[in-house]
Amino acid sequence: MPHAVIVHRPGEYRDIRIGPIRYKSTTTEIAHRLARFMPTTPHLPGTTLSTGPYDAKLPHLPLLPDDPGRLAAMMDDQPGEGTDEAFPSLFDRAQAQFTIAELGPLWDAALAAYDARHSTGNDQDRAPDAPLTTTWTGLTTTLPGPGTPIVVDLVLADGRRAELHLDDEHREALGLALVDPGQVENDNPRPARTGRRRGTAPSRLALRRRTP
Repeated sequence: MPHAVIVHRPGEYRDIRIGPIRYKSTTTEIAHRLARFMPTTPHLPGTTLSTGPYDAKLPHLPLLPDDPGRLAAMMDDQPGEGTDEAFPSLFDRAQAQFTIAELGPLWDAALAAYDARHSTGNDQDRAPDAPLTTTWTGLTTTLPGPGTPIVVDLVLADGRRAELHLDDEHREALGLALVDPGQVENDNPRPARTGRRRGTAPSRLALRRRTP
């Protein structure tokens, strides 16, 4: 009997079912991974997860294909990416379904295919050192243990999740920059960019794509 992951959403929002999934162990693992993402991923308050039998009479989201072209086609059908109602997003589902080793190459190839699908023929490829545009989801997480960074949850323009790790020094510096930008500019007329550019080593202020 095939199985399904069930995302129980509160109030007027209908539950989201993912399936059919052949093995119960795979179903349980996907549910556990989604549950692990929830503390740092936008979702409707009161959302819970469970597993159950696949019911062909009910609508289900399918398991994701391991073909980059087909995965790219699904990126067009993700309205509200990064909002509470969108959980689990396409990238959330990909993280839950694939291993880390599988996900990186697959997602990068899907993004390349997506860009190719939407190219106008007039756009130049983005410069290799062009910064990525991210939006704060409003969530932060303090990791356990002394001296651990605060994790700021971000979403990229293409819907991928990202994390900004701030140690005590950089957290204070960023806070001052946000509260009083003029003071920071006076103290340092040419502040260095923070974050990470493609082809450069990560700094202590590290922006990275989140993986399961």
